[in-house]
Amino acid sequence: MVCLHAGSDVEGIPAADATNPCLYVVRRSLQGPFSVLTVTFVIFLLVRLQSPVGPHWPLHSGQEVRAQVSHSLGLHQPLLIQYGRFVLNMMQGDFGPSMCCA
Repeated sequence: MVCLHAGSDVEGIPAADATNPCLYVVRRSLQGPFSVLTVTFVIFLLVRLQSPVGPHWPLHSGQEVRAQVSHSLGLHQPLLIQYGRFVLNMMQGDFGPSMCCA
């Protein structure tokens, strides 16, 4: 696709002009995926900061139960693996088990 406007040169290559609509579309197209990944990573980190086996976990439960729940939720895996699984599940509409309702 060649974009021509008043600021273009003879070969159809857009001039380095901030008002060029083609450059605007290209820049926004490149920024979109980066913005989505940044927002999803921030959401993931905010959710991940509140561990499901954290301070609100029942005091009478033992360390073995906490370790088993942590392992079943995949919290033993590296953070990037957890993030990848989070994004894939999010794209499928799966946001994990509810923490408030059993």
